[in-house]
Amino acid sequence: MRSVLVETDDSPQMKLYALSALGLFDCIYEIDTVSMTNYRSKWSSVNTFTIPKEKLYKRANQILNPTTELSFNGDGGWCQFCRAKVDCREKSQCQHGACQAQS
Repeated sequence: MRSVLVETDDSPQMKLYALSALGLFDCIYEIDTVSMTNYRSKWSSVNTFTIPKEKLYKRANQILNPTTELSFNGDGGWCQFCRAKVDCREKSQCQHGACQAQS
């Protein structure tokens, strides 16, 4: 499997992880800011990005929720890292529909 460098500064992927953590811990602790640290030994890289929790929630409502809707509809090319993409029935049906539309 090919390794992909994940940038920490303003990274959509890291923000998604942070939202998941907030979902678990925000009701237990008083959290105002979230710090995300990414350590990649392959690149000898340690980066930290800090963001107010309200900005994370705002991003979820404005960007993540609509993007998730696109994903469920088969739009946007979200299958890049999916292990089931080779034999995914849903992806196959989307591609088959696209081929029929082009004919």
